[in-house]
Amino acid sequence: MKRRKLLLAPAASRDLSDIVCLVDENDGPARADQVLAVIETFIRSLAEFAEIGTKMKRRAGLRACPVPKLNKASVLFEVRADAVIVLRISYLGRNYWADLPALDVPDPIDVSGGEADPE
Repeated sequence: MKRRKLLLAPAASRDLSDIVCLVDENDGPARADQVLAVIETFIRSLAEFAEIGTKMKRRAGLRACPVPKLNKASVLFEVRADAVIVLRISYLGRNYWADLPALDVPDPIDVSGGEADPE
């Protein structure tokens, strides 16, 4: 498996923060920490397993996948030759897919924690 660089779009970073706040308010900080850990673990796995999920016909490389162990969350991401960009994170049925981000993601955050495989 090829390991790609992992990037998080600013919108996805905000989504993650909003999810943690929502869970914390409703279920407490311990559950919020659990939800965050599950989502982050899944997102990090995309660097190596970028071909999972459902291909979205709206744009080449675009995929969506539910977060395993957390049936209330889905991740929208784009697979490129050298990187995976997490575009949005949906939670509790919020539909972010209708408002897809532009092809060029402004200032994505590198969350790969290591090097991608060289070409």
